[in-house]
Amino acid sequence: MPVLAVTRTAVSPSVEKDEGLNILGIVVFSIFLGAVLSSMGPSGKPLLDFFETLHESTMKLTMLVIWCVLICKTLGVDNFMINLTHEFTINSIA
Repeated sequence: MPVLAVTRTAVSPSVEKDEGLNILGIVVFSIFLGAVLSSMGPSGKPLLDFFETLHESTMKLTMLVIWCVLICKTLGVDNFMINLTHEFTINSIA
């Protein structure tokens, strides 16, 4: 009966810096900013109103893009967003 050799290798974990977005930092900052603005009472209300308006306008813009893509795909227009981006790029350069 053959004897199986078992080898162990020690792998030390390494931490490397990733050049990208710091999503965790943005989330933590946003949570603390929201908590502080909420605790400020009436003096924090204008900034809270600004962020609520920014949120609503961003959601409406997103829905507009989704509907445009849906309608274009239904009508058989391919590469709608590529054509739209190309058109804006050409118009902004010219």
